[in-house]
Amino acid sequence: MVSILRSTRARVRSVLGGFAVPQELSDAVVWVLDTALSSAIGWRRRENRLATLEAEVALHVDDDSVVLTAVDHFSWTGETLRGRGPDAREWMIVRDFADRVTLTEGSPATFTAVFRRTP
Repeated sequence: MVSILRSTRARVRSVLGGFAVPQELSDAVVWVLDTALSSAIGWRRRENRLATLEAEVALHVDDDSVVLTAVDHFSWTGETLRGRGPDAREWMIVRDFADRVTLTEGSPATFTAVFRRTP
């Protein structure tokens, strides 16, 4: 639900701060996380499945990278990934923020964004 986004963003910022992730990178990770969760919420609304409110989100942080993984249903489609449709611009921005982004289609899908910590 949209109401969880604020607390989720705060928790992720806190975790990243604990690993001394630079502010600019932290902001990018949080924005991508927010966008992925918003896409999942959009899918639930479109499919009238707001009663199922579970999504799985994981962060992996090491010296070289931050990896964000979200497992859920997303409103992104094959058309979106090809740069067409209503969510295409949002998807392109997500790809610009991260060094590598993948979305495996399925039920549920797995979204992964990799951010390098070192230049």
